[in-house]
Amino acid sequence: MQSDAYVERRKEFKQDLASRKIALTTISDPRHIYYFTGFQTANPRLAALLFLPLYGDSVLMVGSTEAKRAEEVFKERVVAFKDYDVDERMVVYPELIAEQLREIAPLWRSLDGRIGIENWHLPPILTDAIKDAFGASLANVSKDILSMRFVKSQNEIEKIKEGCRYLDEAYQVIKPLMREGLTEISICARVQAALFEKTGRMQLVLGDYISGERTIEISGPPTNRELERGDTMILDLQTVCDNYWSDNTRTFAVGRPNERQLKVWKVLIEAKKAAESVLKPGSLAGDVYKAARRIIDRAGYGNSFPHHVGHGIGLESQEPPFFLPNSTEQLKEGVVCAIEPGIYARSIGGIRIEDDYLITEEGFEKLSLFPMELD
Repeated sequence: MQSDAYVERRKEFKQDLASRKIALTTISDPRHIYYFTGFQTANPRLAALLFLPLYGDSVLMVGSTEAKRAEEVFKERVVAFKDYDVDERMVVYPELIAEQLREIAPLWRSLDGRIGIENWHLPPILTDAIKDAFGASLANVSKDILSMRFVKSQNEIEKIKEGCRYLDEAYQVIKPLMREGLTEISICARVQAALFEKTGRMQLVLGDYISGERTIEISGPPTNRELERGDTMILDLQTVCDNYWSDNTRTFAVGRPNERQLKVWKVLIEAKKAAESVLKPGSLAGDVYKAARRIIDRAGYGNSFPHHVGHGIGLESQEPPFFLPNSTEQLKEGVVCAIEPGIYARSIGGIRIEDDYLITEEGFEKLSLFPMELD
């Protein structure tokens, strides 16, 4: 049976359509098809469309190879087209989707209003097909969907929490590997292998694996660089559970950290605590940034802190709210976000720390639980 969360999202979105006089919306981004239906296509290309009419059943158009899975999760109407034919095709391209769109258009013969589209995502060939099929003016709904995603439902929160648990396990694997001679790429490989075995599935852990002088670059993929005593290693790790991202960072020292590294570490811990003090409903994202920034500036490291203090997480690894100095986004209960202050100096090495949080009625719940220790 389909989760009430998807049904409620469609209902809420249709209410927004009515206020904007949009009679029908075509959803094309696979993440948003999942967001509204629970159906996750296995095809990396654009291979499905979701139609959300103001009145009547929603319609999910998918390839025949995925129709059965779609029907298992989506209990309104599923329309299938032939996406694989040994005599004709192996791959679905937008041209075929445009043809199928024109065929399905008669389901909505008389529309009174505009047609909503994901202008940020929709290829021009499909935009033209929608114009031809419906003969109505178009309205971009990309911002509307992004705004709707700002507050997370319980099932979204559970998926992000699951990802945080995987990252906690990844750091358990990584910390004992902080020794001279191992390479960044070998550490990455060991993490992947350990999680594959533990989870029984291909649970990828992406992100930054940078050490030594590379930490001044702030981010980057793993290389064959060998760890050396005195290095710091930044591990800004991300994973995805059912389309939902988790994203947090630990920095470890190779050997015992020196006094300058410990000093920076303590400043970052204090900065993160200052940001946490503002993490509550009603706070502005810019105030979260400023709370952390004040601590870093006061300690004399302002010129060594060049980036944001954090961001939201959900269907993307970085999404609103963005903790930037001039952000006026207001935090709400149900927002999930990351706080990640960092300091990068050649004489010390780069250090960054990051946790994930759920904004609650009283403040926040920390979702990433692996200890925040440098050594």
